[in-house]
Amino acid sequence: GILSFDHDWEHMTRLSLVFWCRVLGGRVEQWYSVHRCSLCQVVLARIQAEHAVGGGRSEREVLASTKKVCKRHVLEGVKDLVDGAIHWPTFVYDCEQVVDGFGADMLDALSTDEDLAHFCKEELGCKKKELKDQKKFQGVAHPEL
Repeated sequence: GILSFDHDWEHMTRLSLVFWCRVLGGRVEQWYSVHRCSLCQVVLARIQAEHAVGGGRSEREVLASTKKVCKRHVLEGVKDLVDGAIHWPTFVYDCEQVVDGFGADMLDALSTDEDLAHFCKEELGCKKKELKDQKKFQGVAHPEL
């Protein structure tokens, strides 16, 4: 039989929600690109550098400075950040969502001297194959960006 438009639309919407939304730590996280794990690692490197600088800045100031890493020209400079094509507006948006959604948690963990080696895996549910060597992101960590 022929499916009605309404039925197809309902089916597609349900599929989209399953694909794009995940429940993490009791909250729904919505991602538009599939590169959230790489972006988490980039943001983590930048947060660690910002925290090391210190200077008595507020959390808001540190997070605003951290968001500079989400600019396209900065992300383009990270060698082998992702494989394949990137839709830049979406990629930048997702980077900013990592900062907004997890930046404060990263700072809290740093302030209590927690080991952040597994932060992206634990907080975003990243699988080992989705994560890269954290050392490769040290180039984006410099606060002068």
